[in-house]
Amino acid sequence: MPRLPTGRALLDPFVILQKTFLAPKMCYIDLGSGNLGHFVFAAARIAGEEGCIYAVDILKSALSSIQRRAQFESIHTIIPVWADLERERELDIPLNSAHVLSLINMSWILKHRPKLLFEIKRILKNNGQLLIVDWKKHLPGLSSHTKEHLSEDEILKIVETAGFKKQDQFLAGPYHFGILFQK
Repeated sequence: MPRLPTGRALLDPFVILQKTFLAPKMCYIDLGSGNLGHFVFAAARIAGEEGCIYAVDILKSALSSIQRRAQFESIHTIIPVWADLERERELDIPLNSAHVLSLINMSWILKHRPKLLFEIKRILKNNGQLLIVDWKKHLPGLSSHTKEHLSEDEILKIVETAGFKKQDQFLAGPYHFGILFQK
């Protein structure tokens, strides 16, 4: 089995977020931000002190970890939001608030909860961007790890059916692809 790189060697959030129009004073949401919040902290640096960053996760421990790091780094723009994305209910995020929203290694949820895209549309601003980054399918030695994740074609079909328009499709790292959509 190949030994995978970790952190920015696996996915560089700064490089990937450059594909979006995220800029100072903008609002970014990361659904499934995880313990380390790689994309959350990269977005906070890009959006600056007048931006707003929502870190959304089901694990309260992940949100606590992100909060501690934000306090340590004196970043005051990160808002932790606890949510179970698999449940049918609105996120505690205002209507039309986000310029950019990301799902990183979370494509499987679109198959299990396609209505999540309507919630994403609710919280994205008009012309806002949805960034989906996930594992490539059929990676040697990683097939069991990637089988739950959707292929690029599956994601395109589901997301475009929900009314989003594809803006870009790109290689996000040695093992990942990225697709950028517009509301």
